[in-house]
Amino acid sequence: MKKIIFILASGLILIGSQAWAVEAVTIEGTIQGLNCITTGKICPLDKNDPWAASEDVFALYTKDSDYYLVSNMDRAALKSHTNEIVRITGEVHPIYKSMQASKFEVQKEGAWVKTWPLFPGDFDMGMTGLPNFH
Repeated sequence: MKKIIFILASGLILIGSQAWAVEAVTIEGTIQGLNCITTGKICPLDKNDPWAASEDVFALYTKDSDYYLVSNMDRAALKSHTNEIVRITGEVHPIYKSMQASKFEVQKEGAWVKTWPLFPGDFDMGMTGLPNFH
């Protein structure tokens, strides 16, 4: 009986320690195609480059030559910010090179502009047309 309790307690400690291993951080970099990152090239040149169509996955590429897959953002949303300086806040997985974003910002004219996620309160009342959610 003591052995079973010890095994269960050990399992709960192990599971609990894994839950605490995820940490929210903010990482700056650029959005690049994963194939380009892994081959050491800067491509596509911009979001209109035909090479972008061949990229299945886009990732956050840091100035330290590290990269993170953003697991909860759409490919098209990431592709639309190719080669732009971005800042992503979210939880980094401790084992995989991935993160789950809670905020995505783009640097425009020296200021950070939140582009994802967008909520009704994020829009100006005088705004015309439909909001761009990507």
